[in-house]
Amino acid sequence: MELLHKNAYWKIEWDADKKCMYNRWFPESFSMTDDEYREEVMLFSDLILEFEAEFSLSDSVDFLFTVSPETQKWVVDQQFTRALDSEDNEGLRKIAVVMSNDMFAQLSTEQIIDDDTVKAFETQFFNEQKDAEKWLFSQSN
Repeated sequence: MELLHKNAYWKIEWDADKKCMYNRWFPESFSMTDDEYREEVMLFSDLILEFEAEFSLSDSVDFLFTVSPETQKWVVDQQFTRALDSEDNEGLRKIAVVMSNDMFAQLSTEQIIDDDTVKAFETQFFNEQKDAEKWLFSQSN
């Protein structure tokens, strides 16, 4: 895997063979501001489009930032809609999320994914990364 970005909050890696963009959140995500979160999400969206990812796996086990309702709406309106409308996006097809242990962070993530716009992508939640990868790369889905 190729490391594309890393800071105190998370890292983003690209697996060219699987056409999968991976991200892993760190416990320091707790101290992010809304603006910092938005900047990171914009970067991730840019990378999804630039690398023409078909799959995305988010390891959110240590994601401790609670996304505000306003930022949840922004993520859906600006980032997921952008991915759907982009001519460069040949097909982000499946999104797997390994869920946070933090109840509030988990709820805010679920609220983003539950939006009708995001449902255009096949999305599943998991407790273990191995289960997420098995589903993500299965041919039957």
